[in-house]
Amino acid sequence: MSPLCVCVCVCVVTDAMLLVADRLEGPFNIEAIMEPIDVKISEAIMTMQDNSMTVSAKVFQGCGQPKPSGMGSSRSARGISDVFNARFRPYSPEERPTTAAGTSLDRLVLDIKKKLKQSKKFWSNLPDEICIKDKLTESDEEQCWNSHAKARYFPEVVKDGLTNQLNNPEVAVDITRPDTLIRQQIMTLRVMTNKLRNAYNGNDIFFQDSSKSAALCSKRYPVLSVVAQRE
Repeated sequence: MSPLCVCVCVCVVTDAMLLVADRLEGPFNIEAIMEPIDVKISEAIMTMQDNSMTVSAKVFQGCGQPKPSGMGSSRSARGISDVFNARFRPYSPEERPTTAAGTSLDRLVLDIKKKLKQSKKFWSNLPDEICIKDKLTESDEEQCWNSHAKARYFPEVVKDGLTNQLNNPEVAVDITRPDTLIRQQIMTLRVMTNKLRNAYNGNDIFFQDSSKSAALCSKRYPVLSVVAQRE
């Protein structure tokens, strides 16, 4: 029954993570905000230079006239614009900053979104991947093994879902006695999904991050641990 809980994770938590990833592509992308900051500073200084007389007059009015130091003539004059032109290079939107992983945040977001979308149908498509694409079954339905004899398999293939498995002759399921571990995992998934949705809505959330709690999670929720290790 554990794969059922993973299906819940794939269908529910993955959607919530995709919502958060969508946010990172928009105005919440810290790189998009910080990337042109050097240009903005340079533009502010240029604007101040263009209005230097007005700015200086206001400064002198509020702070008083500065006293001449007598050193101005002996020092080489260097304009403020020269300083900033040497320090800040022209902004190019095509050049993206890189992270420690060697790629920009927007590329990382696109990559994780692609992987999340691929994982959504992993468990539901797994039987077809194993039985059909890996060619483990006989294409001739009259010449295949039906678990009793070499003949056609007559029972109807049931749909996905725990309730539908009541009609599956190959699986013994008692839905009147829910598994405690599965219920705990479902509750954990709901908490995780709720936190992701709060992050999507811009609300502050708290994540407990410690090696002890991670180890405990792996022991109590082995299914979640397997999913995490797949990535």
